[in-house]
Amino acid sequence: MPLTDDEHADYIFYYPHPEHATTAWVETSKHSRRVVGALFAEASKNNPILDELYKSKEPFTLYKPIGLSFDPFETLLARSRQWLREHHHIEQDKLPAAERIARAFPDGPDLDDVNILIVTAEILESLEDVGDLEARHRKVIRRA
Repeated sequence: MPLTDDEHADYIFYYPHPEHATTAWVETSKHSRRVVGALFAEASKNNPILDELYKSKEPFTLYKPIGLSFDPFETLLARSRQWLREHHHIEQDKLPAAERIARAFPDGPDLDDVNILIVTAEILESLEDVGDLEARHRKVIRRA
């Protein structure tokens, strides 16, 4: 779990890719004037998957998934993807890369939650595929 003191905290990033899910974190001041995008750039430096995404210039959206607990880690991928199914269209849940950390997290990060989700179009499309498969599966069961 991330450590915190009165002035510093770890911000947890999570990339809920169905095949390459990964986490990263960055320590910074709770009152940092840095922007969220700069924190993501820093987090990606020590994570090969995120580094590749960052350098690829593939568009991504950052989300602030309030209430998405980091634990249990074993179910984080499924829970984060469910959160995205329910929230990806809600503008207030999106976190602009130019948003200052201190403004996005005025009280600092929640120590038990994922603080920032990194989401690409591929991830959103994979959410729809799963939904379509589940719907088709239900139709087959109903017809049987």
